[in-house]
Amino acid sequence: MRARAVRLWGLGLIGALATGGDVAWADDPLRSTTDSWTRDDAAHLLRRAGFGGTPEEIDRLHALGKAAAVDRLVGYEQFKANFEPPSILPYEPPAFMKEGPLSPEERQEVIRIRRQNTIVQAQNLCEWWLRRMITTPRPLEEKLVLFWHGHFTSGLREVEQPRFLYDQNELFRRYAKGSFGTLTKAVSYDPAMLRYLDGVNNVASHPNENYARELLELFTMGPGAFSENDVKSVARAFTGWTINRATGTLEFQEKEHDYGFKPLFGQFRRYNGVEVVDPILAQPATAKFIARKLWVYFAGTEPDAALLNALANVLRGSGYKIDVLLRKMFLSDAFYAPQVRFQAVKSPAELIAGTYRALEIRPLNANAMVAAMRRMGHELFQPPNVKGWDGGVKWVNTSTLLERYNFATVPLYGADAPREGEMMQRMMQDTPGGMAIAQRDANLDQPPYDPLPVLERYDLRTPEQVVDHYVKRLLQQEIPDDQRAALVAHLREHEIHRWDTPKEAVAAAVRGLIHLIISTPEYQVQ
Repeated sequence: MRARAVRLWGLGLIGALATGGDVAWADDPLRSTTDSWTRDDAAHLLRRAGFGGTPEEIDRLHALGKAAAVDRLVGYEQFKANFEPPSILPYEPPAFMKEGPLSPEERQEVIRIRRQNTIVQAQNLCEWWLRRMITTPRPLEEKLVLFWHGHFTSGLREVEQPRFLYDQNELFRRYAKGSFGTLTKAVSYDPAMLRYLDGVNNVASHPNENYARELLELFTMGPGAFSENDVKSVARAFTGWTINRATGTLEFQEKEHDYGFKPLFGQFRRYNGVEVVDPILAQPATAKFIARKLWVYFAGTEPDAALLNALANVLRGSGYKIDVLLRKMFLSDAFYAPQVRFQAVKSPAELIAGTYRALEIRPLNANAMVAAMRRMGHELFQPPNVKGWDGGVKWVNTSTLLERYNFATVPLYGADAPREGEMMQRMMQDTPGGMAIAQRDANLDQPPYDPLPVLERYDLRTPEQVVDHYVKRLLQQEIPDDQRAALVAHLREHEIHRWDTPKEAVAAAVRGLIHLIISTPEYQVQ
């Protein structure tokens, strides 16, 4: 079935995405027509502001009306989201701080244990977050955390402490839709960020400019909007902050801070790190940079100049409150324009979480899906570089496309975990204490997806009815007649409409149908 799916639909995804373009509006770029709310609009909002949903979830959102639907998603704090924390160890001081004199062999063993425990904890973190994306009643919250994770980047290889990455993830969740200024200040003193961009080495005698440069270029203002002198001043402002190696806590060393005057955007003051954020936010380039990035993330297209200016004005006028911008964006007609729909390539996280949510599958074998994400180029807690993931069509190439078509083996067929998952289980068993910190349900088999309750619930008795239901559930758009005919032929070939066809044969045929749908270019976009 997997090979047939690829043969049937080929490599047409890039061509399918070539029709997108800028969103342009002649008058009010953010005008909102609330009386034109359709079920397709509700499905579009749920895909973009979350990870998609079931037919019932879309119906409920549609029934609310446009304004109430947006409020339901953006005002997610009204829904409880109680999740157990991942199985990770507390902060561990650098090796050999407390062990005392060790032989070369003992030192190597300490290094080996530390390294393997870090790998296991990283896997636990990824599985915990993916499960959360799949099961959360607050999908926009996790969608925003995913955005900030790719914006204010930090990676485990550089940070080395899984606990720091978990704490940073929770920081993103805490400030996800609040003040961008507050979030920026908090991230600037976050231990994971201090380690990732060498803030721990930023001292008055030798200012380290890594974080200052990325703060201006990638996190706030954008390339070309600042000077080298601005970088130097911001770096000097953040001097003196480090991490206590014994406890892993934030620590300010007064003797390492530069208390001198610093020129920044025409002002000359004794800035410290917190104090430089507000002047950065006051620059027009910052509002445009953040507004554009949020629009591209949620709408999937480049805004034209008028729309970008309108978005930036909303952001600045609100004091950089993210929820205010999101409400305005999700209510705007521009967000529901034809040239916006089905033009954004799903990230691997969106692809997997959306599939589980649409099919109402409980994720038992999350480690297999984490391995699939990694093969698709999306390794949580390890961005490829400080710019994060490029996203868009960059998610798709000849290597990752095959993985995108075939990731559903585990949730659909209950297949064994990929080789990476098996290796992880062996590593847990070989690591002292490894099984104790392994995530729960790591080695549970994922049962095959059972479509029979869906067929019964919706009274789906003919191949045409089954095809139309799953196309509507998964693709949420029309498909060409020849594709629909091919899907119907697949079910007719397996005689699912005959009264004497065994139920398991019917279930297997419908699983194959779903895999064919997931293997279409249309399923790769939202």
